[in-house]
Amino acid sequence: MVYLERIIDFLSVLQHKGNLNNDLLSILLKTVGIGILAEITSLICSDSGNNSLGKVIQILSTSVIIWLCIPIFEELLNIVEGVLGNL
Repeated sequence: MVYLERIIDFLSVLQHKGNLNNDLLSILLKTVGIGILAEITSLICSDSGNNSLGKVIQILSTSVIIWLCIPIFEELLNIVEGVLGNL
């Protein structure tokens, strides 16, 4: 739990400095969790001799992560449009 405290502190600083709402921060945490779980699951599948299932898990988890990140991409696009609009 000591390691998680540092991560949570960093995320709260990131949220404050970046003016992020809770939804975007939640998406970031979900994508990290999905990535970690997919990697562990893929390694277990590979270790048990089912490499193809491990690859499928990696591909599907990457697709889910991209789908989850669409709101972040939209927010980033709005920021870029705002900066370019002010030039």
